Amino acid sequence: MIEIPTVVLPATRIAYLETIVPLLEKYRPVSIEAERLADVPARQWALEGAIPRGELTIIGARKGLGKTWFALQAGAAIASGAPFLGLQAFKGLVLYWPSELDRIGVHERAQRLGVAPFGFDVMYSPVPRGVELLSVLPAIIQGYQYAVVIIDMLQAAIPTDIDSNTYEAGHFLLDLRRVAMDTGAAIVGTWHNGKADRDDPVLSLIGSTGIGAQAGSIITLDRKRGEPGGKVFISGNHARERMIRVRFDEGLFELSDEPDEGPHIPPADQAVLDAVRARPEGVAASTLAASIGKGSDATRMALNRLGKLGLVEKRGEKWRANEANETELPALSFARQNGDRTERTEPAPLGAVRSFGSPMPERGAR
Repeated sequence: MIEIPTVVLPATRIAYLETIVPLLEKYRPVSIEAERLADVPARQWALEGAIPRGELTIIGARKGLGKTWFALQAGAAIASGAPFLGLQAFKGLVLYWPSELDRIGVHERAQRLGVAPFGFDVMYSPVPRGVELLSVLPAIIQGYQYAVVIIDMLQAAIPTDIDSNTYEAGHFLLDLRRVAMDTGAAIVGTWHNGKADRDDPVLSLIGSTGIGAQAGSIITLDRKRGEPGGKVFISGNHARERMIRVRFDEGLFELSDEPDEGPHIPPADQAVLDAVRARPEGVAASTLAASIGKGSDATRMALNRLGKLGLVEKRGEKWRANEANETELPALSFARQNGDRTERTEPAPLGAVRSFGSPMPERGAR
């Protein structure tokens, strides 16, 4: 009879295994195929295409351009379930938490808004900063069952030892985003944009610090002070990118008589589109890049983005403008595509949105 020797692991090997096993239990990859087949709820919206549930939304503009008014109108629409600027609102309880307005300021704006729907509240306790806000906000959301919390303004909640234009501010916003994910509520914050003018208004918030990267949606208000006409740009990680023309009259936003231009096209992509339209016979991406002084890779990515919007198409090796879409951009659908079916997203109860702590399918599950 052959005896099989017992394997004795060195103490260092045992110590290593005792360290690595808990780490592998914590950091477990998941099969993409399992995710494709998983029963994951569709993304839920407070304001369809603009304010997602379970996410952080930032409303950015320079001082005095109507951020507070926009936030209050959006909050009233969500509390009543009424559309706002042509976007469908899903009814839910809303808390407005101001850091700059006193009670007189809120009262004056409430009178201008008119009769407020039930379930649209205001909190006069000072907005806590940093860790304190992160600790009390889940209790407020869950205790009062708020679907949306509006913090006006968000810079007032950042710890005093952090510059709002640094990556550290972005780290705090990520923690705030986790609160939204864990509770299923939409956390909406107003943000004072910088004074510098940019070709792309959305970049007025994002800048170079990555702050905007922590937002599921970025709503940027762009208008000239004193003029009623303006634009609302919607973008972000989960929002449906578009631009809406608006009028700002005596503190209230309304849709402009000018048509909604649909998706927002950044200036760099617009330059590529204009160059393609100037060559009806078609143009190769490399030739186009050389003619407009843009890198080949950046030009190809821009063409692909324009192709997804239906504005250009590739025929063989050349790109041509899609004539059918030159004067009218494709209409945006707020429907969820699911195979051969089209389903509209429906409101979900608090906590229904997958959070960082939600269970994940077992690796290898099919």
